[in-house]
Amino acid sequence: GSRTTTDCTIGPLGFCTQPRKDTQRPSALMAGLSPMRTSGLDESLTNVVVVSLTRELGPVLAALMVATQVGLMLLGTIDTITVGHFSNVELAGATLGNLYVAGLMMFGMGTLWALDPIIAQAFGAREDESIARGLQRGLLLATGLGVVLGLLCIPAVPVFHALHQPAEAIPSAARFAWISAPSLLPIFWFIVLRQSLQSMRITTPTLLAVLAANVLNLGLDLVLVFGHLGAPAMGAAGAAIASAVARLVMVVLLVVLAWPALAPYLARLRREALEPGPLFGILRLGLPI
Repeated sequence: GSRTTTDCTIGPLGFCTQPRKDTQRPSALMAGLSPMRTSGLDESLTNVVVVSLTRELGPVLAALMVATQVGLMLLGTIDTITVGHFSNVELAGATLGNLYVAGLMMFGMGTLWALDPIIAQAFGAREDESIARGLQRGLLLATGLGVVLGLLCIPAVPVFHALHQPAEAIPSAARFAWISAPSLLPIFWFIVLRQSLQSMRITTPTLLAVLAANVLNLGLDLVLVFGHLGAPAMGAAGAAIASAVARLVMVVLLVVLAWPALAPYLARLRREALEPGPLFGILRLGLPI
């Protein structure tokens, strides 16, 4: 059910659904003017600003979001291209292992995309506490999904046999999946932070983190797959290690770059974020996605 606070009406997911009228026009109240006399002017000015910003920044924000998503996809593509120059068997193993992990990853990412409307609504209502609760709940769900879906990588060998995959490729494919399993945690954390920052119209840190991760992944692929700089030639397993390290560095770098924007919502734990009701509510929204 909903409950009313001094600032807004709190919905069943724990977010502000109807801000009070006197909190929607802070400019009039702060200026000591009557909201009734300035409401029309405030709304007109707000509409002009929103339309102008949407027209000017909308394409830029969209381009940054697309570039970030392409960069995430490039991590697996770089692995496949690199291993393809090592051997055909290792290429088959890397491809199978990457498909296995990518399927689990897509399920988790789709579930976490439910945060988009929740964080965006809270940001639009200027409800900092609602943003903090939503972000922290997202990170908690990401952790749970990362652990559960990571454990599903353990039976990779029987799954590949059941799907009648080439026997010679199964060992390297399973190793790829096992090595990649722990990296589901940082990639899900990254998705939560990215979706939350996008909802707050902040996209540059995510793009920079993804670009850095791709450069790192390529460098580690060349070293670990082919055995340069004294490292053993590891083939598909080396590509899996490279991607896992790159994903971890990516989320750490994102936190560092975006910390000024994230600190108000992550520096202090909100106990309400641990309530099971809203957590299951987000799951209900995200699982169909």
